[in-house]
Amino acid sequence: MGWIKLAVGIATTLISAADLILKLCVSCAWISVAASACAMKILGWLSFAGFILTGVLMLVELGYSIFCWFYELIFDLDRTLGHTEKPAYIFDSVEKPGGAITVRYKSALDDKGNIGDINAGMQYKWCILAYTNDKNVGSPLVLDDTGQVFKAIYGNSSKQNGYDHIRYFGERNVANTNAYCEYDYKNGCYLHFRTLSSIEGAAPESETEQETVDTKTSSYIGAVMISVAANVEQAKAKIVRHEGKYYTYDYNLSPDMGFATYIGYSITDDPSRAVTDIRVAPYAGSSDGTAVVMIGDIAYTRADGTALGEGAP
Repeated sequence: MGWIKLAVGIATTLISAADLILKLCVSCAWISVAASACAMKILGWLSFAGFILTGVLMLVELGYSIFCWFYELIFDLDRTLGHTEKPAYIFDSVEKPGGAITVRYKSALDDKGNIGDINAGMQYKWCILAYTNDKNVGSPLVLDDTGQVFKAIYGNSSKQNGYDHIRYFGERNVANTNAYCEYDYKNGCYLHFRTLSSIEGAAPESETEQETVDTKTSSYIGAVMISVAANVEQAKAKIVRHEGKYYTYDYNLSPDMGFATYIGYSITDDPSRAVTDIRVAPYAGSSDGTAVVMIGDIAYTRADGTALGEGAP
């Protein structure tokens, strides 16, 4: 779509320049031969041509706006109809001393209440950010003494001192949130987060710099949302306008793409209601949308028992 914007930009510039030249000619004609009947005719024709060029310019701009609207509409429909459905909840089996337990993760939603996709539906693939409040799998996410909770790093999958990290279901290593993005020139985006246990268990950088958290006055993460838009400003604005008070983690998770991806989060002062873990669930998908969705070792189906994507267009 870039070449279309360039062509429209050039055409708009040329028409504006021609319109300016005509207006200059009209002004000169008025000054030099204001009393001449011939000059009056010339002025009339030049003025008429100026009106025509101005009208053409307006039509070009209007046509381009309509084209952009249809393009975005078709693109959204393609992402919706051509992709395998995303599960609203994702489950994981966790081994405990008393046996395995099942933990439910909620897929983070976007500003419209749909299941968010940090991959923006590119290439018939999606990448879900899912979180849980279950105490059996982690420690409450908490804002540190600088008011921060997340830390994203491009191109480095190393674990960070004082942080837990986002991982794929069924894996332990730090997950690349840019999984299945069409472009990833920064060699991955790896997201880490603060928890009570990660801060308390952090290795001190010096003997006098051991981090601590006051659990009575701390602010915890209550929920997470995803915002994807054409640019950074629009992505941030969606989080600000979202129902309820959400804060923005000011870091673009998809810097190599033609869109911007941001995380929003709500805050609670109740640690029992705090998010305790965040995972990434990427799915390679297929263009016909009929593949069975496997996340970790679990296959996902609809309530009627059919596989997600079965019968999809």
